[in-house]
Amino acid sequence: MLTVWDWQKKSKGAEIKTTNEVVLAVEFHPTDANTIITCGKSHIFFWTWSGNSLTRKQGIFGKYEKPKFVQCLAFLGNGDVLTGDSGGVMLIWSKATVEPSPGKGPKGT
Repeated sequence: MLTVWDWQKKSKGAEIKTTNEVVLAVEFHPTDANTIITCGKSHIFFWTWSGNSLTRKQGIFGKYEKPKFVQCLAFLGNGDVLTGDSGGVMLIWSKATVEPSPGKGPKGT
């Protein structure tokens, strides 16, 4: 379950079932408080938080091999997301899309 709490009000803001797979990292986007990113076994999800609801967009690996685990994520200065996976591949995900940026996959990083 992904649950967002307002710790100051001691109240639950939103809650949703994420996946049956292992989740290894969860981060709020540093410049967009309504965006949450989760990653783990064979997935990366981009969540939009609005009021008491969460909606999910799944990251599409496209031409890149789907990894066994997306192990970590970090935010770049321009808002893009950098992920590292269990195969040693680093991908950059544009804030505007749910696919890795062209030329920024395993051979372009």
